[in-house]
Amino acid sequence: MLGMEDLAGEELPLAHPDPVILELNRLQNQLKEKDRELGVAQNEIKALRSTEVLKDKAIEELTDGFNKLYEKLRFTENLLEKK
Repeated sequence: MLGMEDLAGEELPLAHPDPVILELNRLQNQLKEKDRELGVAQNEIKALRSTEVLKDKAIEELTDGFNKLYEKLRFTENLLEKK
């Protein structure tokens, strides 16, 4: 077994990174990246919801316009039948 006297001639690395700290840093960086990805996904979801609301509104307006035109057509057809 080596003692302190045996190691006295060897230089020990002073800046030896601790594996736990390296892993924590890696995990923190990974968490930051996932948070960024989550933000991008949430913004995309908001945009898609807004688009869906606008699409639904446009469909409703088109349906209302169609129904009004259809009612006018029926009315005109009834007038023609009476003549």
